[in-house]
Amino acid sequence: RTHSPPPPHRPVPGGRQERAEGSAATGDVAPASADLRGERGSVSVEAAFVMCALVAVLAIVLGGVWAVVAQVRCVDAAREAARLVARGESGRADEVARRLAPDGASVAVRIAGDEVTVQVSAEPAGGGLAGLTVRAEAMAILEPGVAGVP
Repeated sequence: RTHSPPPPHRPVPGGRQERAEGSAATGDVAPASADLRGERGSVSVEAAFVMCALVAVLAIVLGGVWAVVAQVRCVDAAREAARLVARGESGRADEVARRLAPDGASVAVRIAGDEVTVQVSAEPAGGGLAGLTVRAEAMAILEPGVAGVP
């Protein structure tokens, strides 16, 4: 087996040696700048695509965070309203639930026998997440001596 000699080196500014591109059998050597002329500006395009992807991912993450925050606020509002109704403070329950829930939330109170059920639902981020509604439901038992008003 015979070894072919390595491709020739050519000097590069800065004193380094660079291996020439091309076929060792034919001795053809393509200039390095010829390969890069068609690539000019591609880094800018790739950077623009990366930036768009990052903005999209950030928007999705922020939307998810807003949805979780809205869900937690709905749970708090439903729980507090159910507790207030069970204690006989129905008038304050709606006010407190609307203050704790996200803006524009709906609050529904149902009393069946001695059970109080409060459902709070809202669209996170003021409806910015189209088609997504978060809901929470809490139950409580009326305290002794509190009459249920349907």
